[in-house]
Amino acid sequence: MNVTELFNLTEWINSEISENQILKLYNALHSILQQNTQPSQAKQPFDEQKNVLVEALQKAPLNRLTLAQVNFLHKLGIAPYIGSEGISHLEEILVKNPIDPATAASNVQAIITSMTQGVEKSTVIKNGLEGTVDSKELPADEVLIRVSFANDAVIANIADFKEWGSKWHTIGRGIAIIHDISPEDIRIIGASNGSILLDLGVTHLIASTVSRIINKALDIAERIIEIRGEAEKVRTMRLSNDKIATSLEAEAKKVNDEGVEKLASEILSQLNEGKALDGNKQNAFNKAVGHLINFLSKGGEVDCVLPEDSETTQEDEGGTQDGSTRIQIAALRESFQQIRDHSAKLRVLEHTPQDDEVENS
Repeated sequence: MNVTELFNLTEWINSEISENQILKLYNALHSILQQNTQPSQAKQPFDEQKNVLVEALQKAPLNRLTLAQVNFLHKLGIAPYIGSEGISHLEEILVKNPIDPATAASNVQAIITSMTQGVEKSTVIKNGLEGTVDSKELPADEVLIRVSFANDAVIANIADFKEWGSKWHTIGRGIAIIHDISPEDIRIIGASNGSILLDLGVTHLIASTVSRIINKALDIAERIIEIRGEAEKVRTMRLSNDKIATSLEAEAKKVNDEGVEKLASEILSQLNEGKALDGNKQNAFNKAVGHLINFLSKGGEVDCVLPEDSETTQEDEGGTQDGSTRIQIAALRESFQQIRDHSAKLRVLEHTPQDDEVENS
């Protein structure tokens, strides 16, 4: 996450958490729960306080944040208690596992403490960065695609740099020419280190096609993970003949190979409305799909950094949005939110007992 993103996140916290008085609503609920711990007082209903809080949590627009911003929001101790995750957490405390008023009050107080500390840290960061961040907006017809080289798709040396640079050239070129766009129109805006990030300025069309590929690729990945999970189960049974596990691994490879071909064909058909396509373009696109799926399967991530919604239409060039652009951005925001949700599900599927052993060692 770069400095501009960090500053924008602090502004988001100020707007969506502080100004919307999320902490005040949590405190109102806690006050009723605390009263109910007193044996000398009649128990008071807290449905109204709970419902008002849930409504406010639902409105927190987490889908306007980048993955890096959401991850930092978790580190601040705020993310688990807003949005759908926050509502689930609250339901767990008040409905699914209600032990006694004292425990419920204590659990809600823990949320308030965590969020208060997170907001305080954010405020310190915001005040420190105020007036020092130069935020440059992309042109209105572009969005930012963020590529994260991590896990088995990491760039650890110059050989990795050459390999992934070549593959991302193939990905960009294949997707660009299918839309009759020059590959040079995919601009490299910047890069940062850590798990290496590459920021690409792309058209809405390219971003939309990338999101289609990723969403369908994650379906393939989920099926492959399930098959390989079955293979592992067979191996743990210590059967003298491991032909079943070997067959399952072969099936996983088949699902991958056939899935790539089918995915590319399906998307091409949609993009060209069933019309015949130039062979060179088709081959380039097929290679792009294959490399992108390979990148994702090795743990690389692709996110979309979208501009804020603008309800006003202006005619200057300062990153303005007309009605059509707003619709495109809204569709991209929904698509990449689906990708994030699907990716989170896959991380759960990929988690094994061995992972817990490593974390606890």
